[in-house]
Amino acid sequence: MSFEEKHIWGNHKIYTYDTLKHNFIDYFKNLYNKDDLETFNLSEEEQIKNKEFLDGTDSELHKIFYEDIKSNNNFKKLYCEFIKDIFNVFFNEEKMLIFQSYPSIRIQYENGKTIPPHKDSDNLSNHPIGEKNFIIPITSMKNSNTIVIESEPDKCDFRNITLNPGELFYFNGNTCTHYNNINQEGKIRISLDFRIILTKDYINYINNCDLKKTNPRDIHLSRTPTLMIGGRYYQFFNSKCSLDEMMNWYKLVPIMQHRPTFEKEEANEVYKYMIEDNFITEHTKTIELEKIICGHLNVKHCIMTTSGTTAIMLALMALNLQENDEVIVPNYTMIATINSVKMLKLKPIIIDVDVETGTLNLVEIKKYVNEKTKCILHVSLNNRYKDIHEIINYCKENNLYLIEDAAQSLGCKINGKSLGTFGDMGCFSLSTPKIISTGQGGFVVSNNDDFANKIRMMKNFGRRESGIDDFVVFGINLKFTDIQAVIGIEQMKKLDYRVKRMREIFNIYYNELKDSVKMIKPLNDEWIPWFVDIYIEDRESLINFLKKHMIQTRPVYGEINKTPIYYEDNTLKNSHYICNNGLFLPSYITLKDEDIYFICKVIKVFYNN
Repeated sequence: MSFEEKHIWGNHKIYTYDTLKHNFIDYFKNLYNKDDLETFNLSEEEQIKNKEFLDGTDSELHKIFYEDIKSNNNFKKLYCEFIKDIFNVFFNEEKMLIFQSYPSIRIQYENGKTIPPHKDSDNLSNHPIGEKNFIIPITSMKNSNTIVIESEPDKCDFRNITLNPGELFYFNGNTCTHYNNINQEGKIRISLDFRIILTKDYINYINNCDLKKTNPRDIHLSRTPTLMIGGRYYQFFNSKCSLDEMMNWYKLVPIMQHRPTFEKEEANEVYKYMIEDNFITEHTKTIELEKIICGHLNVKHCIMTTSGTTAIMLALMALNLQENDEVIVPNYTMIATINSVKMLKLKPIIIDVDVETGTLNLVEIKKYVNEKTKCILHVSLNNRYKDIHEIINYCKENNLYLIEDAAQSLGCKINGKSLGTFGDMGCFSLSTPKIISTGQGGFVVSNNDDFANKIRMMKNFGRRESGIDDFVVFGINLKFTDIQAVIGIEQMKKLDYRVKRMREIFNIYYNELKDSVKMIKPLNDEWIPWFVDIYIEDRESLINFLKKHMIQTRPVYGEINKTPIYYEDNTLKNSHYICNNGLFLPSYITLKDEDIYFICKVIKVFYNN
């Protein structure tokens, strides 16, 4: 047994602990190079200084301690072992360990006063309701240099608590008033205090209270207030974690849901291009990028354009469809997909998606095909698909065009063949959330010479060649730029690594969260996500919980048939579920493993598992 109960008074208990296992006292003796920790010779300046509220003014002894815990893990290991034992003994039902990142060191010099009357949950200390308080005395604490506390909240029966080295004071400082008197014992008092919070209390605090910061009581404090959330004031760990795992603390920085990655290579090449060849508009660099993409996707033609949206429009325009011809589109997609159809005065037929993949399946397609149907617009949303080969064959047998909206799918393959290359044409996006980006931009790929030649003319005002005003077909200006192409060329060099990294990111999320939330298994070994998605019933609550931990998320796309533009009374069951329960987690190349593990911990805390 790590702790032996010695005394109980009201809400408070004193325990003894194994000082050989948890040797805090020798740590401080070595730290201060002093066998008798209660006597220190102070300069006159120090004596004057330390009569103030010493948790608001760092003395040299404070600074030595804080510098040491930053420079090595000796104390951290002692502390983590102690915390682990406390949870095992006092809170062994907890699935998550939530504890103060480092204990506070309290140093009360002779004639020094440390803490005025307060409750930890009041405005003076500003701590969440429900925290559990602990003190480890390093020197003896009695009479005027110890904690004075009431037995129960608002009982006002204050008592000095005598504590000796080798004891642990487990007390309710959260709602019981406590304070210190002026130290008149003729010796220094050194102690550690720290807090633990149970998962249910932490969840209640995050969900129902304003976030708090530690509240310094003196303007001379060198330490800045700390936000009282995981990754800042608290650390999170699974109760079954090893000591080594517990030593890996996380320091929270704001985590975006997505961010593009442009590096010095792109900047250098743009600078070089601007000096050496400054056409800027679509020219030789665009052609070079098109050839690189053709090689990567193993297609004959790639035509760059201004966006993934205009790529879809150009592909549809190349089919010579007539007004009100029907195009089947999924109810779960980015609205650009269906807007491209509507823009061309074609009639979008909105159908439900497969519940397992969120994409079109052949069974549902067959329900809506008639003599007016001319095209299936397949969206490989989040790089998923269902019945793709069967859909291809069905389209061929029924003289239907198959256009792939593969906006998110560059880098994802099925048995070595890239998504976006199965249909008559594939349309890709290069906007900033994509795995490869040129800021904005997109392209159409095809193995059909006629489609490719027509698209090249349509995006260039309908002419065969720039500078020669021989207008053959209807067209508008949807050209790319060479500046974008220069960026795209450098980005494409990084595609293989990014594919690998996205797979690593998904695997961490999946392994950590598959037992906590609904996740869709990878379709195959080649599959990568665009964004990592989970499916939950209480999406808004989780979004807000993560947001309070500075973690941005994004709900998946909404139901197309519930938007004002395309509103229908009927509810399409599968897309309704996906659109109202799906959530995209942070997913970008530069996201660190430690960030992902922390995100997963926060989600597990939310679900208390």
